[in-house]
Amino acid sequence: MKTVLACLGGVLSCLGGLRSQAVVLDGGESLAGTVVAVTDNRVSVRGADGALQRIAVRRVECEVALDGSVRRFHASLRDGELDPVERGVLEQVRQGEEVPFPQRMRVTERCSHAFVEALQGELAHGNATVRVQAAQLLAVTAVPGAVKAVLDAAVADPSGRLLATIAGCWNATSLGALEAAHALPLLEQGLSHQDADVRFALAWLAARLGSDAALPVLARCLGDRDHHVRESAAVSLAERGDAAGVGIVLTIAKRDRAPVQTANRTADAATRALVDRLALRERCHACELLGKLRHQPALPVLRRLAGHKDATLAAAASAAITAITADH
Repeated sequence: MKTVLACLGGVLSCLGGLRSQAVVLDGGESLAGTVVAVTDNRVSVRGADGALQRIAVRRVECEVALDGSVRRFHASLRDGELDPVERGVLEQVRQGEEVPFPQRMRVTERCSHAFVEALQGELAHGNATVRVQAAQLLAVTAVPGAVKAVLDAAVADPSGRLLATIAGCWNATSLGALEAAHALPLLEQGLSHQDADVRFALAWLAARLGSDAALPVLARCLGDRDHHVRESAAVSLAERGDAAGVGIVLTIAKRDRAPVQTANRTADAATRALVDRLALRERCHACELLGKLRHQPALPVLRRLAGHKDATLAAAASAAITAITADH
């Protein structure tokens, strides 16, 4: 769970490197354009070329404006009774059967008020397995009311099992629902959870929503054995102006090859190209953060990168140098 969330965090943290109005998707790809509407759980994006695309709202992490401001989105429920698919899944839940992830995503793509209400009722079921299955479904709806209900139940659960369950269900595309549900206080209540994976997941989410309480938790993650976690924590802290992990941020900026590129060296060409783009964005954003933190020891590395063959990385390094030396 930590690695998955940290990778997603790495994708989201690259947004500072974008130089135009863009819509960022769950795979890290960005579309130049503007969100013009959200209807029927689809985000309508007007591209820079004037073309209109409709994308599932749960695939959209956020929209980033030219000034760097971020806008997030969430799903909604449809009116009407339970449909046959929802009835079948609800019966699975009540029987304590596991609902596989692909099936969870399909049934919650545009689920009904009736389905969500029924699932919320199962959060109080006497069987822990039933509660977990209901919680997983509610967590991935990306609907504020459903997200708030399951988070309320998870925080109140003395066993901690529900909180661990839903922490593994959320990622960057969940932030819109959490934000709209005003869920930050509840996320912060889980920051002292006994499970380190859960603490990291909730701290990562909470920090994205502006939590100061999450920062000490992320600082403790700087020594995690998983490099994804270390890097995600360091970047999240730096984005908030905290230099606790600045050495890790510097490592990201100067490395010619990221671990994710090495791990995907035998992947297909399209995957390698995507990974290369994400790794480059990470380096650009790391440069920007070094500038934001005015980290003087980074200047030799930044001066070398200012002559990099990639113009975007070179520009990010040059801007960081300007930020660091502005008062000198």
